Amino acid sequence: MLNSIPVASAVFDETIVEEMRSRLGGATLAKLMECFANDLAKAGRELHVSLMLGDRETLKLVAHSLKGLAGQYGARNLADKASELYGRCATTDINGLGRGVWLIQSLCQEAIDDSRKYRHLN
Repeated sequence: MLNSIPVASAVFDETIVEEMRSRLGGATLAKLMECFANDLAKAGRELHVSLMLGDRETLKLVAHSLKGLAGQYGARNLADKASELYGRCATTDINGLGRGVWLIQSLCQEAIDDSRKYRHLN
């Protein structure tokens, strides 16, 4: 099928992405994936800056937002790790959050890269 998802994804739950494509069409999915990638890039930067500034509240807010955003697109591993970071923000010293932030930034980049295959659908 011309508009079907081209290859299996390591990041996204294909069932969720295919449901989005079926409901919204390939062109809309492509635009949404572009917005998703931009949101992930922004979140990754916000996590980095918040960690450097020691801003636990912004870290917590961004982690919570990422959890929901990633979940909507079926990026379950990213959603799970963002949820873990969100929970750790309340109990862990800011200096102990760096590894979690780095991991989430890596997962954001992986999702950005993987989303490219959906951005050409029509």
